[in-house]
Amino acid sequence: MSKTVVKMIHGSHLYGLNTPLSDKDFKGVLLPTKKQILLGQANFTISESTSKDNTKNTSDDIDTEMFSLQKFMEMAVKGETVIVDMLHAPDSALLETSNIWKQIVSKRDMFYTKNMKAYLGYVRKQAAKYGVKGSRLAVMEEALTLAKSYDENMILFYIMNQMPIGEYSEIVKANHPSTGEQTFYEICGRKFQSTLRLEVFVDNLQKIYDSYGDRAQQAKTNEGIDWKAISHALRAGYQLYYIYKEGSFTYPLPETQFLLDVKQGKLDFMTIVQPALENLVTEVEELADKSEYPEKVDVKSVEDFIIEIHEKILLGVY
Repeated sequence: MSKTVVKMIHGSHLYGLNTPLSDKDFKGVLLPTKKQILLGQANFTISESTSKDNTKNTSDDIDTEMFSLQKFMEMAVKGETVIVDMLHAPDSALLETSNIWKQIVSKRDMFYTKNMKAYLGYVRKQAAKYGVKGSRLAVMEEALTLAKSYDENMILFYIMNQMPIGEYSEIVKANHPSTGEQTFYEICGRKFQSTLRLEVFVDNLQKIYDSYGDRAQQAKTNEGIDWKAISHALRAGYQLYYIYKEGSFTYPLPETQFLLDVKQGKLDFMTIVQPALENLVTEVEELADKSEYPEKVDVKSVEDFIIEIHEKILLGVY
């Protein structure tokens, strides 16, 4: 039977963002058995939930997710948000613990890097999701107007040099193993192959333009916003801010009340929440660049730790 390294309260109850409707989440780490190690089965996750399939969790539901030591450490190397949360859980959130867990927590800064992609990527994505700058809409509008002025059966390649080029649009080339070099017109993060007929190009770009417009309009009236996701992004951003600024963080964060207000949709998105999110992304990126953390995690040290623990399991120490 697997021994528990740690088991803790997770989710909103850990962050101090729980409401009467919040379900209960538990996370933990398990040691593999001798058999699992010898059979190469030491990398695993065990998930259990009291909720029924395809139904939304209620306050009575409990979700439990336990990672093997190897799985946990691999996720930590990648900077997975759930692992960073776990590494900073206070003692009051721990239901079970061990000396191994204390060792891991004492070394948690080994997982801090200038480039914590999983964390910052999620924050960036939410920052860009609802706020669409007018300049992006303008460049799409210009591209659509030009493309519509030509025969719809014409190939995009023939008018690419006339298309708007700037901060949000450019002509790019890419090599493909089977087809060789290909040319694309990239606009607002979307690539269109130069061989497309203008009819297809216009149809696809129009859909992107319309979706941006609808989303931006909804954000202005606080509608259609995933407040929970936004609050998670802000929390992740603040956690990164304190890691880069102060070397660590503790729960609850100083911004907990603000995060709770965001989660419950109490604040205006355009004037308060969106600027806070965008400013936070900028601050974190600047702090990351100035930090003395390495570019990436020392994977060998992580692997050595896993090997050390696995050897002790095989010798019967654990």
